[in-house]
Amino acid sequence: MLKPDTNIIRRLLNEGREQDLFDLMEGDSVYNWEDLLENLPGKNGDRERNMDELYTTWLAVDHVRFIVNYGHEKSQIIDRNMVYSTRLEAFEKWLEM
Repeated sequence: MLKPDTNIIRRLLNEGREQDLFDLMEGDSVYNWEDLLENLPGKNGDRERNMDELYTTWLAVDHVRFIVNYGHEKSQIIDRNMVYSTRLEAFEKWLEM
């Protein structure tokens, strides 16, 4: 598998397209097609992920979900007595996988 251009993913975030990125990661985007996720970071070629990859991918999705819901400005927010935080370190690790 070719290493994806992570600059494209960063550009989506920087240009306010976090909902599109989130939908792609969740598999709910109108832009999805069968092999799209094969080219995103965090997917290895033999279709099996170890637990660390799965956990990191889950945290990366959670990070983008936070940005979709609360924006880029804050790293932590309290909403209805729940504390939500970004997962930037996990997102960066996911990009490097």
